[in-house]
Amino acid sequence: MRIKALKSEVPEAAACLDYVNSYYPSGSKQESGSRLDRMVEYNRTMATRDIIAYLCTKTGEDLGENPEAWVRKYTKK
Repeated sequence: MRIKALKSEVPEAAACLDYVNSYYPSGSKQESGSRLDRMVEYNRTMATRDIIAYLCTKTGEDLGENPEAWVRKYTKK
């Protein structure tokens, strides 16, 4: 999703951000706190950070680090 987002226009990148943050939250498919869970959550955090940085660059705005602000503003839900 990170790669797709970084090649997309703003609305699709925001949708990718939403997907990254809502797909299999910690503890839903792997045991919360396990090594696998920590790896997944680390990569989720890095993808979120990268997509938000991309959105800041593309839009010229800074809505902060909370993915929900970006999703609300740039996706049609």
